[in-house]
Amino acid sequence: MSELLRRVELENGLILTFSDASNRYFGDYHRINLELVCSLALERATALPSELIAAARKSCGDEVTLCRNLERMGVAGADVESVREQMIDDFLESNQSYFSEATFPERFVMQQIERQKKVLPWMRSTS
Repeated sequence: MSELLRRVELENGLILTFSDASNRYFGDYHRINLELVCSLALERATALPSELIAAARKSCGDEVTLCRNLERMGVAGADVESVREQMIDDFLESNQSYFSEATFPERFVMQQIERQKKVLPWMRSTS
């Protein structure tokens, strides 16, 4: 079970959540595994074209999500907490401006629709 570490809500409606799924793997050494979930509730995506929202609801449901793992091996037990926080801070410092762009939600939704079409080929348009 993952422990929620941080939740960041961006002005464009995107929500970034960081959860901890770390484990100890040898002696006092740990594998830090942070699960990042980037989500956009379609009801909050009022700036998106209605056709895009309808297509997203059909393929993804009411929320569009993307999951990624951030990992670091060989972290001493005494450093686990500070390394977790540093990993989150580093990620936000390097990526938050990209995720915060006003055009990101539309690109994100379109990308997830295309990804679902590859996973679920029956969703492709037959017209």
